[in-house]
Amino acid sequence: MVKFLALATVAASAVAQISQSPQVVDGAEVPVGKYPYVTGLRRTETGSSNCIASLVAPKILVTAAHCSSFAWTMFASIGSHYFDGTKDGELIKIVKRTQHPKYNPCQSRAPT
Repeated sequence: MVKFLALATVAASAVAQISQSPQVVDGAEVPVGKYPYVTGLRRTETGSSNCIASLVAPKILVTAAHCSSFAWTMFASIGSHYFDGTKDGELIKIVKRTQHPKYNPCQSRAPT
């Protein structure tokens, strides 16, 4: 039992270290304004983006299902180049969320 706990602790430590590494590998920053449809989803007007979405119509954003389930997502910064702040982009308040009816947060992959 002690060996199992020690192994679990080492494994958890390794996972924690992996999650702190950069999420984009060999990426390059794009010029400001190049992707005006990219949207950051935020808790507050000046806070950091926690999820991203794409503007697909004048009043419609599409994001990953797990992002739309966060009740704290209150604002969308459309066209913002920056992760947080109000330097650019158009900030709007989110007024309605709709999830796909087959979305199940307990599943690790899309339903077939």
